[in-house]
Amino acid sequence: MKIQPILKSTITKTDNILIIQPKEKTEAQNIREDIRRTIDPVKLQVGIKMGKQTKNGGIILRCENNESISTLKENIQSKLNKKYNIEEPKSLKPRVKIVGIHEENDDENLLERIITQNKLETTLSDLKVVHTSKPIKKRYNLTMECTHQLRDVLLKRENIFVGWMRCSLKT
Repeated sequence: MKIQPILKSTITKTDNILIIQPKEKTEAQNIREDIRRTIDPVKLQVGIKMGKQTKNGGIILRCENNESISTLKENIQSKLNKKYNIEEPKSLKPRVKIVGIHEENDDENLLERIITQNKLETTLSDLKVVHTSKPIKKRYNLTMECTHQLRDVLLKRENIFVGWMRCSLKT
């Protein structure tokens, strides 16, 4: 089985993935051999679907389900913790860009007002401002992180109201 390179950014949390990175620089082939020598998937009753190499020398293992991931992670940590860092990828929240917000709407209650004015079924804790652009002609853009469900609702609308203005949305 040949290990193919894969980028970490193409992985989502729902993929049941485990990332194994060496603490000291070593080749992915050595990591794979260490894991094969010390971990027996038959005894652990773990189904490993795929093993790929990362661009910085680690290995990505994809399993059948979350139980397999947790079992495999515990065993690798107990037996090979001194050599390798074992982690599960963190899922990223989707981002939505609000285009054309007028300067006069720039205050700390902006997200709360957007939720209220557009009758969004969400809480303030689900939203986070990630970036605000510099104002050009008294208008600026705001990028925010939100839940997947809210992103779908917003993109179906295509526009939201912010104060007296209607602003477009982009991903």
